[in-house]
Amino acid sequence: MLYAVTDYSRGVTALSAAQVEARVAELIRRENRVEIAQDAAKARAACAVDTGFPGVTAGARPGFMMRWQDSELKQLPAALSEKLATGQYRVAAVGSCAPHGEAGSFTAYRVAVALY
Repeated sequence: MLYAVTDYSRGVTALSAAQVEARVAELIRRENRVEIAQDAAKARAACAVDTGFPGVTAGARPGFMMRWQDSELKQLPAALSEKLATGQYRVAAVGSCAPHGEAGSFTAYRVAVALY
C-alpha cells in the first residue's frame, strides 16, 4: 500500500500586492538604511517579466535587480541581502505581481526589487 500525507498545520496568509510590497519593504528597512521608492510601477512591470527592466531609459537602470517567488515573506533572499549589505545602494523599488507557473490553491508571492 501507498499512503499520501498532507500537512495542514502551517497556514499561509493570502496578502494583496500592496501588502506583499509593504512586507518586503519592511524587511529591507529592518536590515539596511535604504530608502524605499514611493513609485512601484517600474518594479511591478519588472516583476511580470523574467528578465530585463521594461520601460526604462538608459540613465535610470537599476544597479541590481532581483526577482523571486515564494510562499513565505519572512526573510529576503540571500543574494539580495548580500547586495544590500554592501552599502552601495541608496534606494530600493519593490513590486509584486501574480506568481508564474503556480497552479492550484497554494498561496505564492512573486516579488521584484530594483536597487539604485
